[in-house]
Amino acid sequence: MEETQQNIESVEEEATDQVESEETEQQEESKEQEQSYSQEDVDNIVKKALSNFQEEQKAKIEEEKKVAKMSADEKYKYQLEKAKEDADNARKELKQRDNRDLVRTLAEKQGVSVTQDDVKFLATADEEETQQKASYFIERIKQAYSDGKDSTIKSSAPKLTAEKNSKTMTKEDILAIEDPEERNRLMTENYNLFI
Repeated sequence: MEETQQNIESVEEEATDQVESEETEQQEESKEQEQSYSQEDVDNIVKKALSNFQEEQKAKIEEEKKVAKMSADEKYKYQLEKAKEDADNARKELKQRDNRDLVRTLAEKQGVSVTQDDVKFLATADEEETQQKASYFIERIKQAYSDGKDSTIKSSAPKLTAEKNSKTMTKEDILAIEDPEERNRLMTENYNLFI
């Protein structure tokens, strides 16, 4: 029991030392960043980091207290459960990482560019599910590209003929127009005739 108390005290001391070192590091970094943060912002960042660290330390202390109260068999079972949970999490993370590579490979084979965010979104721990999601996503990207390409091809080219007159006007035709505004408009549109 005395050993557990010493462990708790040493963890508390480490926590205090680590928080102080983090505060000094953050203060140094904030000075280096051309004062892009106000003092209030820095204080809030430090408080948040300190709060998070203290919560982590409290959780560790509570866990140590819980383990200290257990019998030897209970401790063994608890540690075994925790090890199994950690191993399961590690396996899941490894499968997701492998499936991210699968998504990249599928996209590359189809000639589709995907972002890191797309890959993270599509990759799951289940390979079959990841492959289905990735295939659907890639097909949708290709379809959107194809639709955009088709609409560009189908659009008509702009017409270069005059709106009112389908025949080409000559300099004399334009000068013969009595309405000065219309004559000026046509002279501007057909300026090459007056050069």
